[in-house]
Amino acid sequence: MGDHGERGWQTTKTHTTFDDDYGVAAAVDDSGDLAVTGDEKCTTTTYDRNVTANVVTQPKRVLTTALPCGKAPASVGDVIADQVSTYDSGGGVTLLQTLQDWTPSGGTTYQDTTKTTYDPFGRPLSTTDARKNVTATAYTPPARGPVTSIKTTSPKKWVTTTTTTPYWGTTATITDPNGRASEQDFDPLGRVVAVWSSGWPKPSHQNTPSTRYAYCAVSRNSEPCFVRACQIGRTAFRAARGSAYEGGSGVEQVEAAALDVVLGAGAGLDGDQGEFATGRGGVKLPFCLGQVGIWFDQGA
Repeated sequence: MGDHGERGWQTTKTHTTFDDDYGVAAAVDDSGDLAVTGDEKCTTTTYDRNVTANVVTQPKRVLTTALPCGKAPASVGDVIADQVSTYDSGGGVTLLQTLQDWTPSGGTTYQDTTKTTYDPFGRPLSTTDARKNVTATAYTPPARGPVTSIKTTSPKKWVTTTTTTPYWGTTATITDPNGRASEQDFDPLGRVVAVWSSGWPKPSHQNTPSTRYAYCAVSRNSEPCFVRACQIGRTAFRAARGSAYEGGSGVEQVEAAALDVVLGAGAGLDGDQGEFATGRGGVKLPFCLGQVGIWFDQGA
């Protein structure tokens, strides 16, 4: 509609047909703009069902044409996409094929886009792309038990190793093909409290992580709960930021340190007791402990 409504309304229509037995979409007929023709589109889906295992929603073939539903394509220009998925007994996609060509006599010619193998636990072991490039994945332990390490080898034999925390399943370290590692430390609740980037290794900067986080346990005097971050910057100075959360855990306020920071007394990177100033009556909260003492006049 124009600025003053002089052009009227544009009306579109989409009709979805559902499977009577399983309630999944079988066809989506998109009529486009009802005032014009030639912008129709139809997406039909067939499913690879294992009723005994109660697996009934795995798409087997998804065909999209530039035609109304019910009208068969007559040329390759009528076919927008055609994708076929093959599954193993565990429901993992072992082969994904996509449209390569289409002819009126032979229909769709497919190309293998992705081949995937899995271990007995359903975890991907290898992925082969359309150019036959293989990416391999190995897990530690290889059998039962929480995964503590994942080793990924690229088609060029570049190895990336990721270690995880068995308690929370979160990433603890990532070591890239150059042997440079980024690491994270967690508190007893599984929250990230310190991060060392790959260019700032933990063994050399044990007490000075790239970023340090602090969390409040409960709201203080009914004030919003803050999450604070202290991050290393150029010339070893830090920048701080904070996010306030309301009772429903929604972000209520985001604050960043002003440019007029006040440097606290200290002797260097190690041992300084930096504090995060609340700006309310001069109260200061310990924050960037073990890092450069920088005070930010910022509300908490």
